[in-house]
Parts: sequence; C-alpha cells; structure tokens
Amino acid sequence: MPRSADNLCVDLDGTLIRSDSLWELVARALRKNPFYLALVPLMLARGRAFAKRRLAEKFGKFAERLPVNPAAVSYIKKRKRAGAKIWLVTACDEKLAEKIAARTGLFDGVYGSSETINLKGENKAALCSKIFGDGNFDYMGDSPSDIPVWEKSRTAAVVGGEKFAEKIRRRLGGRETVRIGGGAELSASAALRAVRAHQWAKNLLVFVALISSHRYFNLGDALNSAAAFLAFCFCASATYILNDLLDIESDRLHPSKRSRPFASGDFPIPAGIALMLALAAAAVAAAAALPREFALALAAYAAITIGYSFAFKRVAFVDVAVLACLYYLRVLGGGEAIDCKISFWLSAFSVFLFLGLALLKRCVELSESAETARARGYGRANAKAARAAGIASCALSVAVYAVYTQRGARAYYENPDALLLGTLPIGFFLWKIWRDAAQGLVSSDPLVYAFKTKSNYALLAAFAAAFALAKPF
Repeated sequence: MPRSADNLCVDLDGTLIRSDSLWELVARALRKNPFYLALVPLMLARGRAFAKRRLAEKFGKFAERLPVNPAAVSYIKKRKRAGAKIWLVTACDEKLAEKIAARTGLFDGVYGSSETINLKGENKAALCSKIFGDGNFDYMGDSPSDIPVWEKSRTAAVVGGEKFAEKIRRRLGGRETVRIGGGAELSASAALRAVRAHQWAKNLLVFVALISSHRYFNLGDALNSAAAFLAFCFCASATYILNDLLDIESDRLHPSKRSRPFASGDFPIPAGIALMLALAAAAVAAAAALPREFALALAAYAAITIGYSFAFKRVAFVDVAVLACLYYLRVLGGGEAIDCKISFWLSAFSVFLFLGLALLKRCVELSESAETARARGYGRANAKAARAAGIASCALSVAVYAVYTQRGARAYYENPDALLLGTLPIGFFLWKIWRDAAQGLVSSDPLVYAFKTKSNYALLAAFAAAFALAKPF
C-alpha cells in the first residue's frame, strides 16, 4: 500500500450502518434460537472477539438488510470519485464485515475482528498506523472509542450531533473535523415510537367494566382502573419492543414497517432492551397494587403476547383468535381490578366484536403486502374467508347487544328499551370501518384508527345518549 495514497478508513457500527452488528446478531439469535443466548456469557468469557465470531458464524446471514446511513454513503462516494481508496475498518467480525462490504460495493478492502483480536479503540488505531502510516489516512467513526484512531488520522469524519463533533474537534486540538449526519441518536420521539404510545388507546378497554357496572363515581374503583390502565400500557409496550426486535428483519422488507425505530436504526437495540425491561418492571409494580386476580390476567396477557410474537402470528386464523383474546383480556383485567365479574352478555359481545376487529386488522395487513400474507400463512382464498368471517363476527356482536337490551338489561336500567337505540351507532361504526378498510383508509390497528377518526366521536356521543336515556340504576 503506497503511503502517499488518499485513504479513507470507515467504521461499520453506527457509522456506515445505523445499528450495531453485534446487537443485530443478538436480535437474530433471539428470534432463531433464544436458548442459544444463554451461551453468550460463556463466549464472552473467552473474549469479545470470540463471541462475535461464533455469533456471526451461526446468525450472520442478514448483511443485505442492515439500515445504511445515507449521509455516510454519500460522503464515501464523494471521496471515492475524488480518487480516494476506501477501507472498511471495523470491530465487527471480519467475515461478516466482508459480506456487508460486498453488498455495498464501496470498499477496496476490509479489516475486521478475528477470533482473537477485537479491532476496536487502540487495536484499530495501531492497525491503521501500521498499514497507512500516522497522519496518512482519514477516519470516519461515531463513538468515543474511536478517539485513538482519530488521533492517528489526518482528518476526523465524525458521525453524530454537533456537540459530539465539537467535542472531538477540541480533543484533537482543532485538527480538521468533518461532521456527518444520519447517525442513530437517543431521542424522546424515537422512544415513543418504540413503545408505540399511540397504541395505548386500546388499553382504555380496561374501563369497560367500570362503566358497565355503573361504578364510575366510586373513587377507589376509578383509581384501580387507572392503575390497571397503566399496567397494561407498560406491559403492552414491553411486548411491542420484543415483537419489533423479533421482526426486525421482516420489517425492513415491509413498505411501511421499515420505518419502525429498530428496523430503521432510529433507536439503538441495547437501549430498546433496557427500555423493555424497565417497562416490564413498571408493569409488575403497577399490578402489585391491585388484586391478585388482575395480576394473573396481566400475566396471561404477557404470556400470550410473547407466544404470539414467537409462533402464533404465523398460523392462519389462530393469529386472529389470539388477537381477539388479547383485546378481551383487557376487559377482563379491568373487571378484576375492581372486583367486578364480567357478565356473559359483555363477554359474548366482546368476543364477537374483538374477533371481527382482529380479522379486519389482518385483512388490512394482507391487502398491503403479499409478503405479509405468506408470512402469516394466508393464501388468497384464506384472505377472502377472513373478510367474510370478520364481517359475520361483527354482525353477531351487534345481535348479542340487541338481545341483551331485551333479556339482560332490565335488572340494571329503568328504561332498558332505550339501549336498543345503541345498536344504530354500533352497527354504523362497524359498517363504516369495514368500508374504510375496503377503500384502503385503515392503515393501522382498527381500534387505534377508530380513536383517530373524529366522526366516530359523534357515534360515541349517540351511544352515550342511549345509555343516559336508559337510566342505569
């Protein structure tokens, strides 16, 4: 290698890609063989480089799906057009790094970690100095561990925010520093997307028992319902993070899900795991303040959700039954939180309604992506059957409600016949959401879509009016 050559050395993790290859391997291992992760501490005992090599050998077939930093790629291409030699120099396992480099077609050579040497920090600085010579190469990196390499380089290309770039510039004594954007940074907006805060609206179902039992003016019951709501929010968000980590590869192939925080690299995987554990702990803490039966309902919700993430969602029609069950567990949990038994009528209405909405959710996803249809185990005929079953299930929920107004409501309302008027807003809402889905307007969970659609609040007001006219005891 002529030392007079214009050389640009590029880091991989957090620089060329908006993620970390080691944590990508961990996420892939979690999906493919979660029990294998128990061996990781033993591997790390033999050295970080050894662990990287073993994980890369077993789970390293994802090089074409990593989120590339477009700003870094643009800078590399600019330097390459100017005649620079581009080298990938990374702490990632060398064999995996070679696959990633081959995918990009940007590099003249690759240097990565071997089974015995972790090419990071001082080790990387020593290698670059040996091959290119001190001050005879530029280096692009993203973390404080790259400082030893920048100190040996000619120009420091820093991927990160303005403050970090300025810190590196001062550390290098004002040496030429180029800031490059596009790196993954911790942000509140990315965290909210990771926990899917917009999905918390579904957890309002825990208040159904409080409202239907007419105990909404009881302060203790209201506070318990609020605690149950928070517990379900924390638990659901923890499972959403787990689901997104398991689906990180398939999400990158999906037209809309590729923008999810982990798939896009907007939110670091280790931060996501830490957030998931914190949310799980918060859910346990909230449940501890409520009756034991609520804790059991929440535990069942968590267990079924985890089973859904690992297996159930890939089995046609079993997946929607599980989704309906998860909706219903929110209602059941709300009842347990205030020691209120959920009636047969409310259970029957909920099961049919939630099964219909779960089928609607699946129909929307199947219409968006043929890849999703295959992954979920649905063929074209199954998709049609799902739509028919969903509409029928929603119709049955309206029928159950109508029968309840004549059979089960008389012991709880002074004017139960007024409740029959509630079939109109319920029926119109269900017809409207299926119509919107057929027109491609429903692009998310149907309950979330329902809360976001302003016209539905007029229907809710109409139902509330029927409820008030019925004069609950």
